[in-house]
Amino acid sequence: MKNLSIKDGLSAYIMGRNYYSSENGYPQNYNLSYEYYKLGVEKFYDARCIYGFAMFYFDDGESESENVVKKDNDYANKLFMEAYPYLVQLAQSGDMYATFILGAYYNYGLGKIKKDFKLALKYIKKAAKMGHSGACFDMGKFYEIGKGVKQNLNTSNYYYRLSASLGNTRAKQKIDQK
Repeated sequence: MKNLSIKDGLSAYIMGRNYYSSENGYPQNYNLSYEYYKLGVEKFYDARCIYGFAMFYFDDGESESENVVKKDNDYANKLFMEAYPYLVQLAQSGDMYATFILGAYYNYGLGKIKKDFKLALKYIKKAAKMGHSGACFDMGKFYEIGKGVKQNLNTSNYYYRLSASLGNTRAKQKIDQK
């Protein structure tokens, strides 16, 4: 693995997310993503990185990261709960990444957090208003399929275009498919 040089936990989280979800023009590389999250946990004890690290262990039935680590929901849930209070503090201080992550907690029921799509939507929408490209993409998807909101393709396209303007390559692909 290449020598990773990061100055803070937020940078480690952003790099980990970019490689995990192939956002902002980065190629998907689960090994690099894992290493950035791990660095953010070990060097900076960053709650956003703890969440990203836990996602590798969480078996959500969607991720294709099985080749990096063995799935272990008990360990993942322990990590999710370890990060949660710090994520709440970060979100309350205006951190868009933590705000978006809290949306994921409520969307998927991570750790001991009960699934609550209304709360998930609240956090994801707030992160989208703050300029989080992944949150804008998710809002586009919610409006496209009518998840938690009234289906509205114009609003969906608005969020996809906004996400694409923020560098989200998945949103650019979505727009190109239409």
